[in-house]
Amino acid sequence: MSTVQTNRIQHSTGTGNNIILNAEGDTQVNSLNGGALSGLRNQLINGDFRVAQRGDDFFSSAPAPTDDPYTLDRWCVSSIIAAQPTRLARQNNDSPPGFAWSVALYANGSPAGASRQSLIQAIELQRPGNNNQFAVGSTWTLSFWIKSGANSTVGVSTGFRPSAQTAGPTPEEFSDTVNTTTSWVKLSHTFTIANTADASDQCFAVIFYNAVAANTAILLSGVQLEPGPVATPFEYRPMGLELALCQRYYVKDETVYVLSIPSSTTNARYTTLVFPQTMRSSPEVSFTLDGGVDSGAVATVNGYRVGTVVGNTTTQVSLSGYTANAEL
Repeated sequence: MSTVQTNRIQHSTGTGNNIILNAEGDTQVNSLNGGALSGLRNQLINGDFRVAQRGDDFFSSAPAPTDDPYTLDRWCVSSIIAAQPTRLARQNNDSPPGFAWSVALYANGSPAGASRQSLIQAIELQRPGNNNQFAVGSTWTLSFWIKSGANSTVGVSTGFRPSAQTAGPTPEEFSDTVNTTTSWVKLSHTFTIANTADASDQCFAVIFYNAVAANTAILLSGVQLEPGPVATPFEYRPMGLELALCQRYYVKDETVYVLSIPSSTTNARYTTLVFPQTMRSSPEVSFTLDGGVDSGAVATVNGYRVGTVVGNTTTQVSLSGYTANAEL
């Protein structure tokens, strides 16, 4: 038996390395069969914007602190200038090769009054204040497809945060700007984790923002954050799995529920909403009862018991769907 000793393998007509071997036994490859190296590499959920439980187009003329900032699943918007207009829209008529959807993040004047804003996804940490998979010294690569309505500049940053919209005391891991044009291009940025999460940090955030107040829109698709120094092909997860990952944080159910009558002599009505996934935390549950007022039970991570008392033993009470929100 013989041993071949080398530190890299390259195609005879290629300009890049197919395989890189280091002395510690680690192997780096760009892709296998044109696909991702292994399952669930992408730390971001809905990076291709295919899941849209809340809808496709979001515009707020003057968002208040109490407004829900979330738009397409797992992505929220935040005005760089407080209480200024925000708009984000999903579209299927302009996306890079291999993607069905992209998202447009608007800036000044498009529509009139929309301001500079940021698009954020917060990756849940297993335990607040713990780096978890983002250990100090670990290497990560953020990649994405991007274009703009006109040549512009886009800011990109990552870092630990208490929540998606709240910057805490932990310094950013990296912050950079990239120049965009009117053509789709795939960009990537590799960085090494240098900071320890603060006790208040519950997530690791990826942030895109309008770096200039231009009358144009940023278009994004295929956003991926993965371990290692190589930007591999985008990880296409099955639609059912992607939806299930989203439903840990937000559920929209349009089922009609009819509250049951325990006995012919009671005015009480009940039904139990069972969430399709165990949620991140006890969610805020919203619905409207037709024929009664909910008793106001406390939701658990698994479901919610709807209950009401009506004026007689025969009145039917129902609700037409609900939402449950446990976003970061």
